[in-house]
Amino acid sequence: MWRKLRHLLIFLLIILKEPNTPEAGCSCSTSTFCQIRPLWFTRRTPCCNCDGQNLTGIPPDLPENIAFLYLGNNKITSFPQNIPKSIGQLELENNQIRSIPPGALSCLLQLVELNLDKNGITNVKPGTFSDHKMLYTVCLSSNNITEIQTGTFSNLPELKRLFLHDNQINQIQPGAFLNLPKLWSLGLRSNRMTSIRPGTFTNLPKLEYLDLEANRLSVLPQSAHGMLPAGIRKIICFEKNPWQCDCRMRPFRLKMTGSAKFENKITCEHPAHLRGQKLKDINPEDLICKETTASTLPFDSHTSSAVSTSSSFASTESTTSPTAHPLSYR
Repeated sequence: MWRKLRHLLIFLLIILKEPNTPEAGCSCSTSTFCQIRPLWFTRRTPCCNCDGQNLTGIPPDLPENIAFLYLGNNKITSFPQNIPKSIGQLELENNQIRSIPPGALSCLLQLVELNLDKNGITNVKPGTFSDHKMLYTVCLSSNNITEIQTGTFSNLPELKRLFLHDNQINQIQPGAFLNLPKLWSLGLRSNRMTSIRPGTFTNLPKLEYLDLEANRLSVLPQSAHGMLPAGIRKIICFEKNPWQCDCRMRPFRLKMTGSAKFENKITCEHPAHLRGQKLKDINPEDLICKETTASTLPFDSHTSSAVSTSSSFASTESTTSPTAHPLSYR
């Protein structure tokens, strides 16, 4: 009795098995959504879930015209070269990928979403993501990226979401984000940025969410309102930065009108007697620099280097600005 039942179950498994299913432990479907996690079902079919299979590359015999491929939590050390051209969503999170070779996406014309979170990527070369007509979401969080170079993300007409959280980014070159007409959300939380150059975010007409939380920004120049998307619908996260509320912030404080939402996100870290207070609530006359006799002197070429190194925005403005001691970051 039990032997017959066992044979019947084996027979059912054979006839119900999806065609062209890889033998590497991947779960694939050509007609229904794949379940990746308890509350995550794919939106695209055919699909395959190859989560945690100790894979070092893409398994053979994937379903034809596969649209979704989950390869997270494996042992892939380089960006796969044999990705099916039909892929629309590629998940490669939590692998051991160190770099993305030039042209890696050039043949993936249907690719809409790419997830490379939690790898060991240290550098993204300019042009890696450029000129892709369909790319909508790019996830590069929790890697070891230190710099975003000019042209790294350019000419992407459909890109709306770009996530670079939890890296080691300390510099963004001008032109790093270029010709991104639909970029809506840009995540740079938990990096090491001490300054932001003029023009970095101003040519992003649709940008409504900019996350700069938990970086090392300390001072905003007078021109910051013109350097950031300040429309009423824009959300800029500035929390958990070591804001230095002294004479270097006075020009910006005097320009504050309450019209930009990010003005309410600046909480003083230094000096100690202002710690925890909102910059908007502090009288500009209380923003002073101790141990200096030149706090009221006009800005000139002799003081420019000292001021520019302490400003979180590498501004080239020539308005009057007090001298200050360079900051040290902890």
